Amino acid sequence: MASRGFSLQEAVSADLDENDAHSPPLHELGSHRQDPERSGHSRGSARPIKVYKVVDENGKMVPYGGLGIPTDLTPSQKAAIQGLPALSPNIPESLLRFSVFFETVFLQCLHKNGYDPTKHFMRQGTAIDPDYQRMGFGRMIVRKCNEVADAAGKPTFARTRPTSLKLFEDEGFKLLEEIEIPYIEYGMEGESKVLL
Repeated sequence: MASRGFSLQEAVSADLDENDAHSPPLHELGSHRQDPERSGHSRGSARPIKVYKVVDENGKMVPYGGLGIPTDLTPSQKAAIQGLPALSPNIPESLLRFSVFFETVFLQCLHKNGYDPTKHFMRQGTAIDPDYQRMGFGRMIVRKCNEVADAAGKPTFARTRPTSLKLFEDEGFKLLEEIEIPYIEYGMEGESKVLL
Protein backbone atom coordinates (compact mmCIF):
# COMPACT_ATOMS: atom_id res chain seq x y z
CA MET A 1 0.00 0.00 0.00
CA ALA A 2 1.03 3.65 -0.35
CA SER A 3 3.98 4.79 1.72
CA ARG A 4 4.21 7.57 4.28
CA GLY A 5 5.23 10.95 2.96
CA PHE A 6 2.77 10.84 0.05
CA SER A 7 -0.51 12.73 -0.12
CA LEU A 8 -3.58 12.67 -2.36
CA GLN A 9 -4.59 16.09 -3.71
CA GLU A 10 -6.82 17.56 -6.38
CA ALA A 11 -4.76 18.42 -9.48
CA VAL A 12 -5.01 21.24 -11.99
CA SER A 13 -4.47 21.00 -15.75
CA ALA A 14 -0.94 22.41 -15.49
CA ASP A 15 0.05 19.34 -13.44
CA LEU A 16 -0.86 16.89 -16.21
CA ASP A 17 1.97 17.53 -18.68
CA GLU A 18 4.42 16.35 -16.00
CA ASN A 19 3.05 12.82 -16.11
CA ASP A 20 2.22 12.43 -19.83
CA ALA A 21 5.79 11.30 -20.49
CA HIS A 22 5.12 8.06 -18.56
CA SER A 23 2.65 6.91 -21.23
CA PRO A 24 4.18 7.09 -24.73
CA PRO A 25 0.80 7.32 -26.56
CA LEU A 26 -0.35 10.10 -24.19
CA HIS A 27 3.00 11.86 -24.48
CA GLU A 28 2.91 11.70 -28.27
CA LEU A 29 -0.68 12.95 -28.46
CA GLY A 30 0.02 15.57 -25.80
CA SER A 31 2.93 16.95 -27.80
CA HIS A 32 0.53 17.69 -30.69
CA ARG A 33 -2.30 19.23 -28.68
CA GLN A 34 -2.95 22.90 -29.16
CA ASP A 35 -5.23 23.27 -26.13
CA PRO A 36 -3.29 22.71 -22.88
CA GLU A 37 -6.54 22.14 -20.98
CA ARG A 38 -6.89 18.86 -22.91
CA SER A 39 -3.42 17.54 -22.17
CA GLY A 40 -3.70 13.98 -20.96
CA HIS A 41 -7.46 13.87 -21.51
CA SER A 42 -8.34 14.01 -25.19
CA ARG A 43 -12.02 14.69 -24.67
CA GLY A 44 -11.94 15.65 -21.04
CA SER A 45 -12.38 19.39 -21.38
CA ALA A 46 -15.82 18.98 -22.98
CA ARG A 47 -17.22 18.19 -19.52
CA PRO A 48 -16.29 18.85 -15.92
CA ILE A 49 -13.43 16.69 -14.65
CA LYS A 50 -11.94 16.18 -11.23
CA VAL A 51 -8.29 15.16 -11.45
CA TYR A 52 -6.52 13.70 -8.44
CA LYS A 53 -2.79 13.34 -7.97
CA VAL A 54 -0.48 11.76 -5.41
CA VAL A 55 2.59 13.83 -4.56
CA ASP A 56 5.70 12.93 -2.58
CA GLU A 57 7.17 14.98 0.27
CA ASN A 58 9.01 17.16 -2.28
CA GLY A 59 5.85 17.95 -4.25
CA LYS A 60 6.67 15.63 -7.17
CA MET A 61 3.53 14.23 -8.78
CA VAL A 62 3.78 10.44 -8.83
CA PRO A 63 0.45 9.46 -10.50
CA TYR A 64 -2.71 11.22 -11.49
CA GLY A 65 -6.15 10.04 -12.52
CA GLY A 66 -9.25 11.84 -13.72
CA LEU A 67 -12.97 11.43 -13.19
CA GLY A 68 -15.46 12.87 -15.69
CA ILE A 69 -18.46 14.29 -13.85
CA PRO A 70 -22.00 13.62 -15.16
CA THR A 71 -23.44 16.78 -16.63
CA ASP A 72 -25.85 18.04 -19.24
CA LEU A 73 -23.74 19.04 -22.23
CA THR A 74 -24.25 22.14 -24.35
CA PRO A 75 -24.48 21.67 -28.13
CA SER A 76 -20.85 22.84 -28.53
CA GLN A 77 -19.67 20.38 -25.85
CA LYS A 78 -21.54 17.56 -27.58
CA ALA A 79 -19.87 18.53 -30.86
CA ALA A 80 -16.45 18.50 -29.17
CA ILE A 81 -17.02 14.97 -27.89
CA GLN A 82 -17.99 13.81 -31.39
CA GLY A 83 -14.80 15.17 -32.98
CA LEU A 84 -11.08 14.77 -32.54
CA PRO A 85 -9.10 16.35 -29.74
CA ALA A 86 -7.57 19.73 -30.54
CA LEU A 87 -4.45 18.54 -32.38
CA SER A 88 -1.89 20.55 -34.29
CA PRO A 89 -2.01 20.32 -38.10
CA ASN A 90 1.43 18.66 -38.25
CA ILE A 91 0.43 15.54 -36.30
CA PRO A 92 1.87 12.36 -37.87
CA GLU A 93 -0.68 10.65 -40.09
CA SER A 94 -0.36 7.30 -38.26
CA LEU A 95 -1.07 8.97 -34.92
CA LEU A 96 -4.10 10.76 -36.34
CA ARG A 97 -5.46 7.47 -37.73
CA PHE A 98 -4.86 5.81 -34.34
CA SER A 99 -6.71 8.59 -32.51
CA VAL A 100 -9.69 8.36 -34.88
CA PHE A 101 -9.79 4.55 -34.59
CA PHE A 102 -9.49 4.48 -30.82
CA GLU A 103 -12.03 7.20 -30.10
CA THR A 104 -14.56 5.84 -32.60
CA VAL A 105 -14.37 2.27 -31.29
CA PHE A 106 -14.31 3.38 -27.66
CA LEU A 107 -17.34 5.69 -28.02
CA GLN A 108 -19.31 2.96 -29.81
CA CYS A 109 -18.46 0.54 -27.01
CA LEU A 110 -19.52 3.02 -24.33
CA HIS A 111 -22.88 3.72 -25.92
CA LYS A 112 -23.51 0.02 -26.57
CA ASN A 113 -22.98 -0.65 -22.86
CA GLY A 114 -25.40 2.04 -21.71
CA TYR A 115 -23.07 4.93 -20.91
CA ASP A 116 -24.79 8.32 -20.66
CA PRO A 117 -22.58 11.37 -19.95
CA THR A 118 -25.50 13.08 -18.21
CA LYS A 119 -25.93 10.21 -15.72
CA HIS A 120 -22.61 8.38 -15.34
CA PHE A 121 -19.13 9.19 -14.14
CA MET A 122 -16.24 8.28 -16.47
CA ARG A 123 -12.73 7.46 -15.33
CA GLN A 124 -10.29 9.42 -17.50
CA GLY A 125 -7.33 7.13 -16.98
CA THR A 126 -4.41 6.97 -14.58
CA ALA A 127 -0.76 7.65 -15.39
CA ILE A 128 1.89 6.53 -12.88
CA ASP A 129 5.62 7.19 -12.85
CA PRO A 130 7.13 3.72 -13.58
CA ASP A 131 9.39 3.99 -10.52
CA TYR A 132 6.29 4.22 -8.30
CA GLN A 133 4.11 1.48 -9.78
CA ARG A 134 2.83 -1.37 -7.59
CA MET A 135 2.94 0.80 -4.47
CA GLY A 136 -0.81 1.38 -4.06
CA PHE A 137 -1.01 4.85 -5.57
CA GLY A 138 -3.32 3.80 -8.41
CA ARG A 139 -5.61 2.21 -5.83
CA MET A 140 -5.66 5.49 -3.86
CA ILE A 141 -6.91 7.32 -6.94
CA VAL A 142 -9.48 4.63 -7.83
CA ARG A 143 -10.84 4.75 -4.28
CA LYS A 144 -11.04 8.55 -4.25
CA CYS A 145 -12.92 8.54 -7.56
CA ASN A 146 -15.25 5.84 -6.22
CA GLU A 147 -15.93 7.96 -3.10
CA VAL A 148 -17.00 10.89 -5.28
CA ALA A 149 -19.27 8.71 -7.45
CA ASP A 150 -20.72 6.85 -4.46
CA ALA A 151 -21.53 10.15 -2.70
CA ALA A 152 -23.45 11.21 -5.83
CA GLY A 153 -25.16 7.80 -6.07
CA LYS A 154 -24.15 7.33 -9.71
CA PRO A 155 -22.16 4.55 -11.43
CA THR A 156 -18.73 4.98 -13.00
CA PHE A 157 -17.51 3.62 -16.33
CA ALA A 158 -13.77 3.06 -16.81
CA ARG A 159 -11.46 1.94 -19.57
CA THR A 160 -8.41 0.08 -18.39
CA ARG A 161 -5.54 -2.04 -19.59
CA PRO A 162 -5.45 -5.78 -18.86
CA THR A 163 -2.71 -5.18 -16.27
CA SER A 164 -5.09 -2.97 -14.25
CA LEU A 165 -8.19 -5.16 -14.49
CA LYS A 166 -7.68 -6.87 -11.11
CA LEU A 167 -7.31 -3.51 -9.35
CA PHE A 168 -10.58 -2.25 -10.81
CA GLU A 169 -12.41 -5.51 -10.10
CA ASP A 170 -11.10 -5.46 -6.51
CA GLU A 171 -12.58 -1.97 -6.18
CA GLY A 172 -16.04 -3.01 -7.40
CA PHE A 173 -15.90 -2.64 -11.19
CA LYS A 174 -17.24 -5.32 -13.57
CA LEU A 175 -15.76 -6.15 -16.97
CA LEU A 176 -18.27 -5.24 -19.68
CA GLU A 177 -16.25 -5.69 -22.86
CA GLU A 178 -12.73 -6.16 -24.25
CA ILE A 179 -11.60 -3.98 -27.15
CA GLU A 180 -8.73 -5.15 -29.35
CA ILE A 181 -6.37 -2.28 -30.18
CA PRO A 182 -4.09 -2.89 -33.22
CA TYR A 183 -1.23 -0.63 -32.09
CA ILE A 184 1.28 -2.19 -34.51
CA GLU A 185 -0.96 -1.31 -37.46
CA TYR A 186 -0.50 2.34 -36.47
CA GLY A 187 3.25 2.09 -35.94
CA MET A 188 2.98 2.10 -32.15
CA GLU A 189 3.73 -0.24 -29.28
CA GLY A 190 1.23 -0.97 -26.54
CA GLU A 191 -1.20 -3.33 -24.89
CA SER A 192 -3.39 -5.25 -27.29
CA LYS A 193 -6.62 -4.78 -25.33
CA VAL A 194 -8.56 -2.09 -23.54
CA LEU A 195 -11.26 -3.20 -21.16
CA LEU A 196 -14.54 -1.46 -20.38
